[in-house]
Amino acid sequence: MPSQLNLFDVDSCKVNLPEEKSEELSAWELDDLANRLVVGVVFPGGYGAVLDYLVPSELAEKIDAGMRVMVPLGRDNHLTLGYCVDVKSYGNVPHLKDKTLKFVKSLIDDKRLLNDNMIRLTHWIAGEYLCPIGQVLEAMLPAGVRSGAGTRLTTVLFVPDDLDKILNDLQNKFNKQSQSQTSQPHSTQSHASQPHTTQSHTTQPHATQSHASQSHATQSHATQPHATQSAQPKTSPAQNAAPKSILTSKQLHVLSTLRGSGALLTMRELQHTAKCSAVPIDALKRFGLIRTKTIRRTKNETDEQPADNITTQPVQHVLSDDQRNAIDRIKIAIRERRNEVFLLHGVTGSGKTEVYIQAIREAVDRNRQAIVLVPEISLTPQTVGRFKSRFRDVAVLHSHLTDAERHHQWSIIASGKIQVVVGTRSAVFAPLPRVGLIVIDEEHENSFKQGTAPRYHARDVARKRAEFEEIPLILGSATPSMESWYATTITQSQAKVDQKTSDKVDDETGDKVDKNLDDNLDKKINSQFVAQNDSLVDCQNNSAATEKVSGGTVCEDVPFSCTLISMPTRVKGLALPRVEIVDLRDEVRAKLTRGAIHRQLHSAISETINDHGQVILLLNRRGFSTHIQCPACGEVVKCTNCDVSLTHHWKEEIALCHYCDYQINAPNRCPQCGFLGIRYNGFGTEKLELEIKNRFPNVNVLRMDTDTMQGHGTHEKALTLFREGKVQILLGTQMIAKGLDFPNVTLVGVINADTALHLPDFRAAERTFHLITQVAGRTGRSERGGRVIVQTFTPDHPAIQSASMHDYANFVAKELPIRKLLGYPPYSKMIRIVIRGVAERMTHDFAAEFAQRLRSEVDLQNNNDNNEHANKAQNKNLFIQNKRTNNASESTTAKKTFKILGPAPAPFARLRGFYRFHLHIFGKNSEQLLNVVRKTSASIKTPDKIQWIIDVDPLDML
Repeated sequence: MPSQLNLFDVDSCKVNLPEEKSEELSAWELDDLANRLVVGVVFPGGYGAVLDYLVPSELAEKIDAGMRVMVPLGRDNHLTLGYCVDVKSYGNVPHLKDKTLKFVKSLIDDKRLLNDNMIRLTHWIAGEYLCPIGQVLEAMLPAGVRSGAGTRLTTVLFVPDDLDKILNDLQNKFNKQSQSQTSQPHSTQSHASQPHTTQSHTTQPHATQSHASQSHATQSHATQPHATQSAQPKTSPAQNAAPKSILTSKQLHVLSTLRGSGALLTMRELQHTAKCSAVPIDALKRFGLIRTKTIRRTKNETDEQPADNITTQPVQHVLSDDQRNAIDRIKIAIRERRNEVFLLHGVTGSGKTEVYIQAIREAVDRNRQAIVLVPEISLTPQTVGRFKSRFRDVAVLHSHLTDAERHHQWSIIASGKIQVVVGTRSAVFAPLPRVGLIVIDEEHENSFKQGTAPRYHARDVARKRAEFEEIPLILGSATPSMESWYATTITQSQAKVDQKTSDKVDDETGDKVDKNLDDNLDKKINSQFVAQNDSLVDCQNNSAATEKVSGGTVCEDVPFSCTLISMPTRVKGLALPRVEIVDLRDEVRAKLTRGAIHRQLHSAISETINDHGQVILLLNRRGFSTHIQCPACGEVVKCTNCDVSLTHHWKEEIALCHYCDYQINAPNRCPQCGFLGIRYNGFGTEKLELEIKNRFPNVNVLRMDTDTMQGHGTHEKALTLFREGKVQILLGTQMIAKGLDFPNVTLVGVINADTALHLPDFRAAERTFHLITQVAGRTGRSERGGRVIVQTFTPDHPAIQSASMHDYANFVAKELPIRKLLGYPPYSKMIRIVIRGVAERMTHDFAAEFAQRLRSEVDLQNNNDNNEHANKAQNKNLFIQNKRTNNASESTTAKKTFKILGPAPAPFARLRGFYRFHLHIFGKNSEQLLNVVRKTSASIKTPDKIQWIIDVDPLDML
């Protein structure tokens, strides 16, 4: 007779279902299996599938989504760490009935690391950015959190929940033994030892809770004196909770101390608190009245309070009308727990930070919490200082924290004790349990885009998290991104069309048309009305030209709905600084100045220093000389791994590649022809610093770039020196161009406004405008006023002209038509695919194959769309009656909705030893575009030594 099928053999880690139908199992087996829990598990790295595992009965009450688990994987059942992302009942998942499932082996965590909304966010990021879920989870959970950095495993003591029951059981057994011994008297020794022996045996199962308790299980002789003492009458009031004949007064005191502490204490802590030795504690452990478990604790024992908190000070601010209007509108959304995205467009110095603080105060007063994202680590100290002066508990998250510091901050955030989290990009994942508001300052900044997989944009992730949490999101900037601005204009246009549509009457009957007649059809037609009839840009102060968007060019799925709040004036009525443009072509032709600082800027610096003001100088190039070239043969000293020139760093006397860190000693002759007159050309921040010190020898100068700001706390120290007036001239790269507020800065100089203007990137003009406008806003923040001098070789460029006038509307009005003409974002969604390999020809061939596969998938999609559009056009004839809707009908004609460019060599054709080719695919419908790339990437076979990445909504085109 065959043996009975063992469905729940945990040791085998499998449930071996028979190949026949499941009805052949016995009724009790089917019922038990149906009640089993099944978890979906994903794995770190590139494995994207969600695998199902059965949960052993001993873990059923402990396991939950958002925990890490150890599970068997592969044919050899190798134990692998995974993330539990779903918990369901086996009986509720029909497709599992024909599958052979393995068991979860163990749990890594004793509580959830992610809640349900964060798990939903994980799935959205994986789908939106075409990356495995496990990879997203690794990004969400910092390495310090996953490893428990800054913690140690500690054995702690606790009182079981059923303490009273255990005491009663011990009392009853002791009473029975006493009666038995009274009827059959024995020697004094046996009478003293018998009760204790029985008690020790009774509590043996409790001793198996930990190795520590097992080590004492054989030491019952140590408590014989206490057992003898327990027979003596005691009079302590504390013994009312336990029989007097069971525990000594010292044991009762220890038990009462641990029970009343409300915390988990180590052996040493309990000894110190109860002022006792280990003997009574060991006895209580053997009785099962004290138990042990192992937990992780921070090494510095400071996990109960946020680090670096300071006493909050009540601050009275006189709000401007613009600020008051913005705050009132945002507060309504906070009170109503309404998901709404606000674009707070305020000029530099308009008081956007105070709006953030007032909005966060509203959330905190309602027992909610807030996340504030800033683009640069250099902004974190100043921003944190502002928020710590107004809120009691503020936590910080950024990449310069050690793993232990990050884990510490993450832990106190998850505990719910924090009111505000301030940090850079990854702080969008802060595990606040009651998040009520998210703020992104300088939302236009590229640093909010992750450069490695998963290549998410923090702005879009924040928008989705706010949607899941049903809370507002504030996007603040003086120079909003084109995508955010476009969303506000489309939202405004859509609102106008909705109003027109709601008032529309039927031409024949005169009755109002029911807008709920066909909601999906109505939305489609509305979007076409927007494309044909409404203005794209409605700029502040009515200064911007409007443009009409013809049918078929508007992105079918607007990135997001966004409400515009304008703050066009500075607080206290302060004027924006005047901007002067210096044409470097004239300076060079006249040979009037040598070096980076030209006459006009030199004079302005002298005047500012003499007037006891401070100066900020921007040069967005590191190093001393940007390239090294031989005038005899024209050879440029390049990196051997990358197709880029090496940058000279004077202090170290090296030539360094800023992409792969390859370096050589600075050459004194041409490596190609040996010519001794090799030249070091171009200016970097290191060279600018030396020039400033030579020109102004008695002035304190400070340089801020990634070369000088590498140590822990260096940003904060540097900005503190500048704030206190100990430094008169602050120079550096873009890290000093945004967010800083120093009232004594009366001069800003842009050394070369063209550094990024002519890069092969369709966003080059936008970035140049942002940078100049932002750095210009660092001055004029007091009654002393301010002055900005911009040095450039292209003074007539629209980006530089608009920045000199502080006119965002003018720049948008000129830039958006170019984007529309070329079909670039925000008029389409864009995906960049970069293929790299060690062999140039093989890499090019694979890139060409990838592009061909994409085009084939696009053709298939377009054919499907043609059929779908044809069917919809027939149905719409019943609804479309007048001229406007006839025009809309024409726009429904199927058109090519995708465009593919490439493959072509990347602007940096070789990096880190790899040849690089890229291609770009554009689409009006985000979901369709993602499906095309998803299907193609899943079906293509990648040769050895070839790698490729997918970058959705790319910002780096190099």
